[in-house]
Amino acid sequence: MLALVSSHLVAAALVACGSSGEDTTSSGAGGTTATGTSSGTAGGGGGGECELLPEIIDTDTAVGPGCVRLDRTTVEGATLTIAPGTTVLVEPSGYLSLSGESGSTLVAKGTEDEPIAFESGADTPAPGDWQCIYLGAGASASELEYATFAHGGQPCTATGEDLEAAVIVMAPVRRIAHVTVEDSQSHGVLIGPDAGVRAFEENTFSGNGKASIHVALPQVLSLGAPNTFSDEGDFIEIDSKFALEAEGTWRKQAVPFRSSGFQIDADSEVTVEAGTRIELTGGSIDAFAATLNLAGTEEEPVVITSAQASPQAGDWGCLVYSSASEITPTIEHAVIEYGGNGEGCSGAKEPTLLWAPPSARITNSVFRHSAGTAIKTSGACDTAAWCANTFEDIATGPLECSTSNEETACP
Repeated sequence: MLALVSSHLVAAALVACGSSGEDTTSSGAGGTTATGTSSGTAGGGGGGECELLPEIIDTDTAVGPGCVRLDRTTVEGATLTIAPGTTVLVEPSGYLSLSGESGSTLVAKGTEDEPIAFESGADTPAPGDWQCIYLGAGASASELEYATFAHGGQPCTATGEDLEAAVIVMAPVRRIAHVTVEDSQSHGVLIGPDAGVRAFEENTFSGNGKASIHVALPQVLSLGAPNTFSDEGDFIEIDSKFALEAEGTWRKQAVPFRSSGFQIDADSEVTVEAGTRIELTGGSIDAFAATLNLAGTEEEPVVITSAQASPQAGDWGCLVYSSASEITPTIEHAVIEYGGNGEGCSGAKEPTLLWAPPSARITNSVFRHSAGTAIKTSGACDTAAWCANTFEDIATGPLECSTSNEETACP
Protein backbone atom coordinates (compact mmCIF):
# COMPACT_ATOMS: atom_id res chain seq x y z
CA MET A 1 0.00 0.00 0.00
CA LEU A 2 1.39 3.39 -1.02
CA ALA A 3 0.39 5.75 1.75
CA LEU A 4 3.37 8.13 1.58
CA VAL A 5 5.77 8.36 -1.34
CA SER A 6 8.72 10.74 -1.73
CA SER A 7 9.15 12.74 -4.94
CA HIS A 8 12.04 10.48 -5.97
CA LEU A 9 9.71 7.46 -5.90
CA VAL A 10 6.71 8.94 -7.70
CA ALA A 11 7.37 7.10 -10.95
CA ALA A 12 7.74 3.72 -9.31
CA ALA A 13 4.64 4.26 -7.21
CA LEU A 14 2.40 5.16 -10.15
CA VAL A 15 3.50 2.57 -12.70
CA ALA A 16 0.61 0.27 -13.49
CA CYS A 17 1.05 -3.13 -15.01
CA GLY A 18 -0.52 -4.21 -18.28
CA SER A 19 -1.46 -7.77 -19.04
CA SER A 20 2.20 -8.61 -19.58
CA GLY A 21 3.27 -6.92 -16.35
CA GLU A 22 5.65 -4.69 -18.32
CA ASP A 23 6.99 -1.53 -16.66
CA THR A 24 5.96 1.40 -18.86
CA THR A 25 7.73 4.18 -16.94
CA SER A 26 9.06 7.04 -19.09
CA SER A 27 10.90 10.27 -18.36
CA GLY A 28 9.14 13.60 -19.03
CA ALA A 29 10.21 17.22 -19.12
CA GLY A 30 10.44 18.89 -15.75
CA GLY A 31 10.54 15.65 -13.76
CA THR A 32 9.70 11.99 -13.77
CA THR A 33 6.57 10.82 -15.54
CA ALA A 34 4.80 7.51 -15.09
CA THR A 35 2.25 6.17 -17.54
CA GLY A 36 0.48 2.87 -18.04
CA THR A 37 -2.73 0.96 -17.39
CA SER A 38 -3.93 -0.74 -14.25
CA SER A 39 -5.14 -4.29 -14.07
CA GLY A 40 -7.83 -3.22 -11.60
CA THR A 41 -11.38 -2.27 -12.58
CA ALA A 42 -13.41 0.74 -11.61
CA GLY A 43 -15.79 0.60 -8.68
CA GLY A 44 -16.26 -1.66 -5.69
CA GLY A 45 -14.18 -2.18 -2.59
CA GLY A 46 -11.85 0.78 -3.04
CA GLY A 47 -10.65 -0.07 -6.53
CA GLY A 48 -9.08 -3.52 -6.32
CA GLU A 49 -5.59 -3.43 -7.85
CA CYS A 50 -5.64 0.22 -8.92
CA GLU A 51 -2.51 2.04 -7.75
CA LEU A 52 -2.78 4.73 -5.06
CA LEU A 53 -1.64 8.28 -5.80
CA PRO A 54 1.00 9.49 -3.32
CA GLU A 55 0.27 12.03 -0.64
CA ILE A 56 2.60 14.64 -2.17
CA ILE A 57 3.29 15.09 -5.88
CA ASP A 58 6.13 17.54 -6.48
CA THR A 59 7.48 16.06 -9.72
CA ASP A 60 5.65 16.16 -13.07
CA THR A 61 3.57 13.00 -13.19
CA ALA A 62 1.21 11.34 -15.67
CA VAL A 63 -1.25 8.55 -14.90
CA GLY A 64 -3.61 6.38 -16.90
CA PRO A 65 -5.38 5.22 -18.89
CA GLY A 66 -7.01 2.61 -16.66
CA CYS A 67 -7.67 3.35 -13.03
CA VAL A 68 -5.90 4.88 -10.04
CA ARG A 69 -6.96 5.49 -6.46
CA LEU A 70 -6.94 8.82 -4.69
CA ASP A 71 -6.96 9.40 -0.94
CA ARG A 72 -5.59 12.82 0.06
CA THR A 73 -3.09 14.10 -2.47
CA THR A 74 -1.53 17.55 -2.78
CA VAL A 75 0.23 18.71 -5.96
CA GLU A 76 3.00 21.19 -5.15
CA GLY A 77 4.68 23.08 -7.99
CA ALA A 78 4.30 20.18 -10.44
CA THR A 79 1.92 19.01 -13.17
CA LEU A 80 -0.36 16.02 -12.69
CA THR A 81 -1.62 14.83 -16.07
CA ILE A 82 -4.49 12.36 -16.21
CA ALA A 83 -4.86 10.53 -19.51
CA PRO A 84 -8.13 10.12 -21.43
CA GLY A 85 -9.95 6.97 -20.39
CA THR A 86 -8.77 7.10 -16.76
CA THR A 87 -11.03 6.40 -13.78
CA VAL A 88 -9.93 7.98 -10.49
CA LEU A 89 -11.50 6.14 -7.56
CA VAL A 90 -11.63 8.48 -4.57
CA GLU A 91 -11.32 7.00 -1.08
CA PRO A 92 -13.75 8.06 1.69
CA SER A 93 -13.15 11.74 2.58
CA GLY A 94 -10.43 11.93 -0.07
CA TYR A 95 -9.41 15.03 -2.01
CA LEU A 96 -7.01 16.28 -4.67
CA SER A 97 -5.52 19.66 -3.79
CA LEU A 98 -3.52 21.91 -6.09
CA SER A 99 -1.57 24.16 -3.74
CA GLY A 100 -0.96 27.88 -3.90
CA GLU A 101 2.58 27.24 -5.11
CA SER A 102 3.06 28.50 -8.67
CA GLY A 103 3.00 25.79 -11.29
CA SER A 104 0.71 23.42 -9.40
CA THR A 105 -1.24 22.15 -12.39
CA LEU A 106 -3.93 19.58 -13.07
CA VAL A 107 -4.42 18.57 -16.69
CA ALA A 108 -7.43 16.28 -16.88
CA LYS A 109 -8.39 16.42 -20.55
CA GLY A 110 -10.47 13.49 -21.66
CA THR A 111 -12.15 13.15 -25.02
CA GLU A 112 -15.77 12.61 -26.01
CA ASP A 113 -14.99 8.93 -26.66
CA GLU A 114 -12.59 8.50 -23.72
CA PRO A 115 -13.72 10.71 -20.84
CA ILE A 116 -12.05 10.91 -17.44
CA ALA A 117 -14.07 10.00 -14.33
CA PHE A 118 -13.53 10.98 -10.69
CA GLU A 119 -15.92 8.82 -8.69
CA SER A 120 -16.45 7.20 -5.34
CA GLY A 121 -14.52 4.03 -4.60
CA ALA A 122 -17.29 2.83 -2.29
CA ASP A 123 -19.28 -0.32 -3.07
CA THR A 124 -22.46 1.76 -2.92
CA PRO A 125 -21.59 5.33 -3.99
CA ALA A 126 -23.48 8.19 -2.35
CA PRO A 127 -23.27 12.01 -2.38
CA GLY A 128 -20.51 13.24 -0.08
CA ASP A 129 -18.37 10.09 -0.20
CA TRP A 130 -15.35 12.31 -0.89
CA GLN A 131 -14.41 15.95 -0.49
CA CYS A 132 -13.21 18.00 -3.43
CA ILE A 133 -10.91 18.80 -6.28
CA TYR A 134 -9.31 22.04 -5.08
CA LEU A 135 -7.61 24.27 -7.65
CA GLY A 136 -5.66 26.67 -5.46
CA ALA A 137 -4.08 29.99 -6.39
CA GLY A 138 -1.07 28.35 -8.05
CA ALA A 139 -3.17 26.24 -10.43
CA SER A 140 -3.71 28.79 -13.20
CA ALA A 141 -2.49 26.48 -15.98
CA SER A 142 -5.01 23.76 -15.09
CA GLU A 143 -7.52 22.40 -17.61
CA LEU A 144 -10.55 20.16 -17.12
CA GLU A 145 -12.29 18.80 -20.19
CA TYR A 146 -14.54 15.83 -20.85
CA ALA A 147 -14.36 14.78 -17.20
CA THR A 148 -17.03 13.67 -14.71
CA PHE A 149 -16.95 14.35 -10.97
CA ALA A 150 -19.48 12.26 -9.02
CA HIS A 151 -20.35 11.83 -5.32
CA GLY A 152 -18.07 14.53 -3.87
CA GLY A 153 -19.01 17.65 -1.94
CA GLN A 154 -18.01 17.00 1.68
CA PRO A 155 -16.65 20.12 3.45
CA CYS A 156 -13.19 20.40 1.92
CA THR A 157 -10.46 20.37 4.57
CA ALA A 158 -7.85 20.98 1.85
CA THR A 159 -8.94 24.62 1.67
CA GLY A 160 -8.58 25.46 5.34
CA GLU A 161 -12.05 27.00 5.12
CA ASP A 162 -14.17 23.86 4.75
CA LEU A 163 -15.67 25.16 1.52
CA GLU A 164 -18.34 22.89 0.11
CA ALA A 165 -18.30 21.84 -3.54
CA ALA A 166 -17.07 18.90 -5.58
CA VAL A 167 -14.83 21.23 -7.64
CA ILE A 168 -13.42 24.39 -6.03
CA VAL A 169 -11.72 26.94 -8.29
CA MET A 170 -9.53 29.67 -6.80
CA ALA A 171 -7.21 30.28 -9.77
CA PRO A 172 -7.68 31.72 -13.29
CA VAL A 173 -7.60 28.24 -14.82
CA ARG A 174 -7.38 27.89 -18.58
CA ARG A 175 -10.49 25.86 -19.24
CA ILE A 176 -13.42 24.00 -17.67
CA ALA A 177 -15.48 22.59 -20.52
CA HIS A 178 -17.58 19.52 -21.26
CA VAL A 179 -17.36 18.70 -17.54
CA THR A 180 -20.14 16.89 -15.67
CA VAL A 181 -20.62 17.38 -11.92
CA GLU A 182 -23.28 15.17 -10.42
CA ASP A 183 -24.54 13.90 -7.09
CA SER A 184 -22.47 16.30 -5.01
CA GLN A 185 -23.53 16.58 -1.38
CA SER A 186 -23.31 20.36 -1.75
CA HIS A 187 -22.45 22.63 -4.71
CA GLY A 188 -21.17 21.21 -7.95
CA VAL A 189 -18.62 23.96 -8.68
CA LEU A 190 -17.51 26.84 -6.44
CA ILE A 191 -15.74 29.74 -8.16
CA GLY A 192 -13.84 32.11 -5.88
CA PRO A 193 -13.43 35.90 -6.18
CA ASP A 194 -10.03 35.74 -7.90
CA ALA A 195 -10.68 32.68 -10.07
CA GLY A 196 -11.16 34.39 -13.44
CA VAL A 197 -11.79 31.14 -15.31
CA ARG A 198 -10.80 31.84 -18.90
CA ALA A 199 -13.29 29.40 -20.45
CA PHE A 200 -16.30 27.90 -18.65
CA GLU A 201 -18.73 26.37 -21.12
CA GLU A 202 -20.80 23.37 -22.13
CA ASN A 203 -20.75 21.84 -18.66
CA THR A 204 -23.51 19.66 -17.21
CA PHE A 205 -24.91 19.56 -13.67
CA SER A 206 -27.23 16.99 -12.13
CA GLY A 207 -28.40 15.83 -8.71
CA ASN A 208 -26.37 18.27 -6.61
CA GLY A 209 -27.47 19.01 -3.05
CA LYS A 210 -27.11 22.80 -3.29
CA ALA A 211 -27.01 25.29 -6.16
CA SER A 212 -24.92 23.58 -8.84
CA ILE A 213 -22.75 26.69 -9.27
CA HIS A 214 -21.72 29.00 -6.43
CA VAL A 215 -19.88 31.96 -7.93
CA ALA A 216 -18.33 35.04 -6.35
CA LEU A 217 -19.86 38.13 -7.93
CA PRO A 218 -16.53 39.38 -9.41
CA GLN A 219 -16.42 36.21 -11.55
CA VAL A 220 -20.02 36.08 -12.75
CA LEU A 221 -19.02 37.34 -16.20
CA SER A 222 -16.67 34.36 -16.64
CA LEU A 223 -19.60 31.94 -16.93
CA GLY A 224 -19.99 31.06 -20.59
CA ALA A 225 -22.77 29.16 -22.29
CA PRO A 226 -24.42 26.89 -22.99
CA ASN A 227 -24.27 25.01 -19.69
CA THR A 228 -26.87 22.32 -18.93
CA PHE A 229 -28.77 21.91 -15.65
CA SER A 230 -30.84 18.75 -15.39
CA ASP A 231 -32.77 19.42 -12.18
CA GLU A 232 -35.89 21.52 -11.83
CA GLY A 233 -35.34 24.26 -9.28
CA ASP A 234 -31.57 24.44 -9.73
CA PHE A 235 -29.95 27.89 -9.75
CA ILE A 236 -26.64 29.74 -9.70
CA GLU A 237 -25.88 31.19 -6.29
CA ILE A 238 -24.04 34.52 -6.24
CA ASP A 239 -21.66 35.24 -3.38
CA SER A 240 -22.00 39.00 -3.12
CA LYS A 241 -19.44 39.71 -0.38
CA PHE A 242 -17.34 41.35 -3.11
CA ALA A 243 -18.48 43.94 -5.67
CA LEU A 244 -18.34 43.44 -9.42
CA GLU A 245 -15.80 45.69 -11.12
CA ALA A 246 -15.57 44.78 -14.79
CA GLU A 247 -16.63 45.44 -18.34
CA GLY A 248 -18.40 42.75 -20.28
CA THR A 249 -21.51 40.67 -20.77
CA TRP A 250 -23.46 38.84 -18.09
CA ARG A 251 -24.38 35.72 -20.04
CA LYS A 252 -27.77 34.03 -19.96
CA GLN A 253 -27.87 30.61 -18.30
CA ALA A 254 -30.55 27.94 -18.38
CA VAL A 255 -31.30 28.52 -14.67
CA PRO A 256 -31.74 31.72 -12.63
CA PHE A 257 -29.05 33.61 -10.76
CA ARG A 258 -29.93 34.08 -7.09
CA SER A 259 -28.57 36.72 -4.69
CA SER A 260 -29.30 38.67 -1.53
CA GLY A 261 -28.43 41.85 -3.43
CA PHE A 262 -25.14 43.10 -4.83
CA GLN A 263 -23.11 46.11 -5.98
CA ILE A 264 -21.49 46.92 -9.31
CA ASP A 265 -18.57 49.27 -8.73
CA ALA A 266 -17.78 52.65 -10.26
CA ASP A 267 -16.74 52.89 -13.91
CA SER A 268 -17.89 49.34 -14.68
CA GLU A 269 -20.01 48.71 -17.75
CA VAL A 270 -22.00 45.49 -17.69
CA THR A 271 -24.64 44.35 -20.16
CA VAL A 272 -27.07 41.67 -19.00
CA GLU A 273 -27.85 39.36 -21.89
CA ALA A 274 -31.39 38.71 -23.11
CA GLY A 275 -33.11 35.86 -21.31
CA THR A 276 -31.17 36.28 -18.05
CA ARG A 277 -33.20 35.87 -14.86
CA ILE A 278 -31.96 37.34 -11.55
CA GLU A 279 -33.83 36.37 -8.39
CA LEU A 280 -33.38 38.34 -5.16
CA THR A 281 -33.91 37.08 -1.61
CA GLY A 282 -33.84 40.69 -0.33
CA GLY A 283 -31.62 43.72 -0.63
CA SER A 284 -31.06 45.72 -3.80
CA ILE A 285 -28.94 45.84 -6.92
CA ASP A 286 -26.74 48.94 -6.71
CA ALA A 287 -25.00 50.14 -9.87
CA PHE A 288 -22.69 52.59 -8.10
CA ALA A 289 -21.56 55.13 -10.72
CA ALA A 290 -21.66 52.18 -13.09
CA THR A 291 -23.43 51.48 -16.35
CA LEU A 292 -25.69 48.45 -16.04
CA ASN A 293 -27.62 47.73 -19.23
CA LEU A 294 -30.51 45.29 -19.41
CA ALA A 295 -30.52 44.10 -23.03
CA GLY A 296 -33.63 41.99 -23.29
CA THR A 297 -35.71 41.17 -26.34
CA GLU A 298 -39.45 40.72 -26.80
CA GLU A 299 -38.98 36.94 -26.85
CA GLU A 300 -36.39 36.86 -24.07
CA PRO A 301 -36.70 39.73 -21.60
CA VAL A 302 -34.23 40.28 -18.77
CA VAL A 303 -36.13 39.49 -15.56
CA ILE A 304 -35.33 40.83 -12.08
CA THR A 305 -37.69 39.27 -9.59
CA SER A 306 -38.24 37.72 -6.18
CA ALA A 307 -36.67 34.41 -5.20
CA GLN A 308 -39.64 33.50 -3.03
CA ALA A 309 -41.81 30.51 -3.95
CA SER A 310 -44.91 32.68 -3.42
CA PRO A 311 -43.69 36.17 -4.40
CA GLN A 312 -45.30 39.34 -3.15
CA ALA A 313 -44.79 43.04 -3.72
CA GLY A 314 -41.92 44.26 -1.56
CA ASP A 315 -39.91 41.02 -1.38
CA TRP A 316 -36.75 42.99 -2.23
CA GLY A 317 -35.54 46.59 -2.53
CA CYS A 318 -34.84 48.11 -5.92
CA LEU A 319 -32.49 48.43 -8.85
CA VAL A 320 -30.70 51.69 -8.06
CA TYR A 321 -28.19 53.69 -10.09
CA SER A 322 -26.50 55.57 -7.26
CA SER A 323 -24.01 58.43 -7.86
CA ALA A 324 -24.94 58.09 -11.52
CA SER A 325 -25.73 61.62 -12.69
CA GLU A 326 -23.52 61.17 -15.78
CA ILE A 327 -24.53 57.60 -16.57
CA THR A 328 -26.94 56.70 -19.38
CA PRO A 329 -28.05 53.12 -18.87
CA THR A 330 -30.31 51.30 -21.34
CA ILE A 331 -33.18 49.18 -20.03
CA GLU A 332 -34.83 47.44 -22.97
CA HIS A 333 -37.40 44.64 -22.75
CA ALA A 334 -36.94 44.08 -19.00
CA VAL A 335 -39.39 42.77 -16.41
CA ILE A 336 -38.80 44.20 -12.92
CA GLU A 337 -41.23 42.88 -10.33
CA TYR A 338 -42.06 42.06 -6.67
CA GLY A 339 -39.71 44.68 -5.20
CA GLY A 340 -40.08 48.20 -3.89
CA ASN A 341 -39.58 47.78 -0.13
CA GLY A 342 -36.61 50.18 -0.12
CA GLU A 343 -34.15 47.76 1.55
CA GLY A 344 -30.71 48.82 0.34
CA CYS A 345 -32.25 51.30 -2.10
CA SER A 346 -30.00 54.30 -1.36
CA GLY A 347 -29.56 55.74 2.10
CA ALA A 348 -33.14 56.98 2.06
CA LYS A 349 -34.55 53.45 1.53
CA GLU A 350 -36.82 54.67 -1.22
CA PRO A 351 -39.78 52.38 -1.97
CA THR A 352 -39.51 51.94 -5.74
CA LEU A 353 -38.64 49.23 -8.24
CA LEU A 354 -36.15 51.35 -10.20
CA TRP A 355 -34.21 54.45 -9.16
CA ALA A 356 -32.79 55.66 -12.46
CA PRO A 357 -30.80 58.70 -13.58
CA PRO A 358 -32.90 61.15 -15.63
CA SER A 359 -30.91 60.20 -18.75
CA ALA A 360 -31.85 56.51 -18.58
CA ARG A 361 -33.37 55.01 -21.72
CA ILE A 362 -36.22 52.79 -20.52
CA THR A 363 -38.28 51.14 -23.26
CA ASN A 364 -40.58 48.18 -23.85
CA SER A 365 -40.34 47.11 -20.21
CA VAL A 366 -42.78 45.84 -17.60
CA PHE A 367 -42.90 47.06 -14.00
CA ARG A 368 -45.26 45.20 -11.71
CA HIS A 369 -46.06 44.24 -8.13
CA SER A 370 -44.26 47.12 -6.42
CA ALA A 371 -44.67 48.10 -2.78
CA GLY A 372 -43.92 51.68 -3.86
CA THR A 373 -43.51 53.46 -7.17
CA ALA A 374 -42.30 51.87 -10.39
CA ILE A 375 -39.61 54.41 -11.38
CA LYS A 376 -38.04 57.23 -9.37
CA THR A 377 -35.41 59.70 -10.49
CA SER A 378 -33.39 62.47 -8.89
CA GLY A 379 -34.20 64.88 -11.74
CA ALA A 380 -36.99 65.56 -14.16
CA CYS A 381 -38.83 62.46 -15.37
CA ASP A 382 -38.92 61.68 -19.05
CA THR A 383 -42.63 61.23 -18.59
CA ALA A 384 -43.60 60.64 -22.21
CA ALA A 385 -40.98 57.96 -22.83
CA TRP A 386 -41.17 56.25 -19.46
CA CYS A 387 -44.96 56.14 -19.42
CA ALA A 388 -44.84 54.16 -22.68
CA ASN A 389 -43.75 51.14 -20.60
CA THR A 390 -46.22 48.78 -18.90
CA PHE A 391 -47.21 49.15 -15.23
CA GLU A 392 -49.21 46.57 -13.27
CA ASP A 393 -50.09 46.48 -9.56
CA ILE A 394 -48.00 49.52 -8.61
CA ALA A 395 -48.78 50.87 -5.12
CA THR A 396 -48.11 54.53 -5.94
CA GLY A 397 -47.09 56.65 -8.88
CA PRO A 398 -46.10 54.92 -11.10
CA LEU A 399 -43.41 57.64 -11.41
CA GLU A 400 -41.85 59.98 -8.87
CA CYS A 401 -39.72 62.90 -9.95
CA SER A 402 -37.56 64.49 -7.26
CA THR A 403 -37.79 67.92 -8.86
CA SER A 404 -41.42 68.06 -7.81
CA ASN A 405 -41.19 65.39 -5.10
CA GLU A 406 -44.62 64.27 -6.17
CA GLU A 407 -45.97 61.08 -7.60
CA THR A 408 -46.65 61.30 -11.29
CA ALA A 409 -49.47 59.39 -12.90
CA CYS A 410 -49.27 58.27 -16.49
CA PRO A 411 -51.98 59.15 -19.01
